[in-house]
Amino acid sequence: MKRLPQIWLLLFLLMLLAGSGTTQSTQWNGYVQWRYHTNWDQSNGFSIRRAKAWIKGHISNLSNLKFKVQAIFRPQNKGALVLQDAYGEYRWTGFSLRVGQMVPAFSLQRYQPDYRIPLVERAQVIKTLIPSAETGARDIGMQLHWALSRNRLEVFGGIFNGNGGNQLKNEDTHFLLTYRSIWHLVNTNASQAQLGASFAYRKTSGMVFKKILGPEVIFRGRDARFGLEGRLQVKQFLLQGEWIQARLGEDRAVGYYLLASLLAASQHQWTFSIERYRDAIDQTDDPYWFILGYAYRWRQDKAKLMVDSRIRKDKDAWHPQITIQLQWFFN
Repeated sequence: MKRLPQIWLLLFLLMLLAGSGTTQSTQWNGYVQWRYHTNWDQSNGFSIRRAKAWIKGHISNLSNLKFKVQAIFRPQNKGALVLQDAYGEYRWTGFSLRVGQMVPAFSLQRYQPDYRIPLVERAQVIKTLIPSAETGARDIGMQLHWALSRNRLEVFGGIFNGNGGNQLKNEDTHFLLTYRSIWHLVNTNASQAQLGASFAYRKTSGMVFKKILGPEVIFRGRDARFGLEGRLQVKQFLLQGEWIQARLGEDRAVGYYLLASLLAASQHQWTFSIERYRDAIDQTDDPYWFILGYAYRWRQDKAKLMVDSRIRKDKDAWHPQITIQLQWFFN
């Protein structure tokens, strides 16, 4: 008898849980992103970009105590199912405390679910310079969220091992400290405007940041990250951008993106973005990316077809890419 693929086994177990007597306090869901990608040169083919499943809810008779467990199918790991989120969260008036494995609060776009982003990928600077970029964007620790001034100001503060997700222990006994604040200038049903800032710091006795320094450099010293963010939404128009800098000892890496999106007739979404990321590797180029995206939304973000075309210029030559992606939720 052939072994059931791990992702479908997990979905089967989640459906059993959802069908049990706990449906009032427990929910399950998940989605798949099927993709065709070509760069007209070396890459051309189909793939599953993401297949996620999760279960979340609250403990019976304890609505303030919530939990979430999420896993993802990883094509680059030969179809392995990898744990992403596994945390409990206690909420009370104006505060919440989350403990476990999670995404540390740093950056606007990293904290937005990927299925809601109007392009098929987050900006390169986000995927590279968030403090847990090398380890699946997750870490193990605790994080406090505080909403004050009638929810006009939000503050996140966290302390994490700094080794990433799915690690048994803190390898070098140093901790990763994170901070993020969001100031809601306008927050109504029709319009939203906010500004924010992020900060992360740790001291490491030996880590590899291949996206910043290269795969062969072992970094020892002080790692500090800074970020500024802004977001404006007026009815169906969205404008947002971020700037992030990482200081690893004497080395610097910096990047930004600016994204504008327009939703027409609730189904047609057009998006334009420009982004640039500059690493600390002398041998690499740091080109601008120009991106134009379109999405047709059958059921908002739960069922949509996306076309993402982007182009960059390297060494006096233009390099285009096109990605077509179908996103579908299970529930």
